[in-house]
Amino acid sequence: MKNNEAAIAFFKSMPKKTVAQNPYYTYDDDYGIKYSNGKMFAIEDSLQTLVVVREYFKRVFESFGTEAQILLVSRNNGDDKKLQDIIIPEIAKSMDLFFADVPVAIFVLPQVNTNVTSSVSEKFWQQYIIGNDIVPVARIHSHYVLDAYQSATDYSTLNSGSLEMVLGHINDEMIHVAYWLDEKGKDTKENVFVVEGDKNEFRIKKIPSGKPLE
Repeated sequence: MKNNEAAIAFFKSMPKKTVAQNPYYTYDDDYGIKYSNGKMFAIEDSLQTLVVVREYFKRVFESFGTEAQILLVSRNNGDDKKLQDIIIPEIAKSMDLFFADVPVAIFVLPQVNTNVTSSVSEKFWQQYIIGNDIVPVARIHSHYVLDAYQSATDYSTLNSGSLEMVLGHINDEMIHVAYWLDEKGKDTKENVFVVEGDKNEFRIKKIPSGKPLE
């Protein structure tokens, strides 16, 4: 009993973190994901960055036969400096990349990758992402030759508090990307969208989420 009381007292003594509204996106039940300025989210706005990320995923699979993931953070608010300060590798550093109108940096967090999964430890995420008040512009992981979709594992474990994306069929010329908005305390991640196409034409559709059936 005393151990339980001590544990309860410990957690009560911890400072409470307020969940801030996402600075980049909102979710509209009628229209889907919007940028914070009210404009509809569109893959076309960020195509160059997605192509760069896809090329990185190709190199990883060629080298190790595994999936991978990256984190996009803003260069405007100092989030990139926070990750640079703890020596997190940054790719395409010399390129001026944007996600919509936000200048972004691409970081490769410490991760464990297999031929079917990519994961970042909860300890790292809590200490260095949440603990440093970093709000990702997006987190992106690969599905190699598979479709872009939200798996049950994605649904239950990817809780970035921002935009989650999956790049599928990474060897194709066309872009295949699934995406959803994760917002704390809301069910927005049950709304999953897929976009396929190239710079000339994109097709968007809504697909079932990875939420387990009850």
